[in-house]
Amino acid sequence: MTLYHGTNADIGAIDLTRGPMNQPDHHQIATYLTDYALSELVKYVIEDTGCTIEQAMERVYNSPLMTALQDEEGELYVQSPAYLYELMETAE
Repeated sequence: MTLYHGTNADIGAIDLTRGPMNQPDHHQIATYLTDYALSELVKYVIEDTGCTIEQAMERVYNSPLMTALQDEEGELYVQSPAYLYELMETAE
């Protein structure tokens, strides 16, 4: 069987896991970026205050920023963790 794929690359085998049906959806991306931002925010709190990881997590997860960060429609999760930390500090 001859297949045409629109490039000049030699394709030795078809990998069906690489098609558009297997790309992450918006919710998966939002969840990944939110989790990343939260872990970075915890690190920033520890660096700035010298508190324990538990104290830093409590501060981040109880901050007013947490609700806004989890709102996928607001897309705050696409901002850099450094910017989010500044927002968190000004909201407290």
